[in-house]
Amino acid sequence: MARLWVPNVEIESEEEMTEGVWHQKFILTDGPHSMSRRYPVDRVGAKIDLTDPQALLSIWKTLRESGDGGNAD
Repeated sequence: MARLWVPNVEIESEEEMTEGVWHQKFILTDGPHSMSRRYPVDRVGAKIDLTDPQALLSIWKTLRESGDGGNAD
């Protein structure tokens, strides 16, 4: 069985604003190299489990399809 690819996540901050409402800032990347695609995320809402591979993959696909971010550094 092939191993599922999952984007890397760099957590910048996670803060609970009010009960059940979180401000999360993180960056998803497709690899550790300097030409990685980077998708910065700054969101408020229900907390996303950033250790959940399925959640990360879903966010990655949504961002890639929307063309939001993805700039190489």
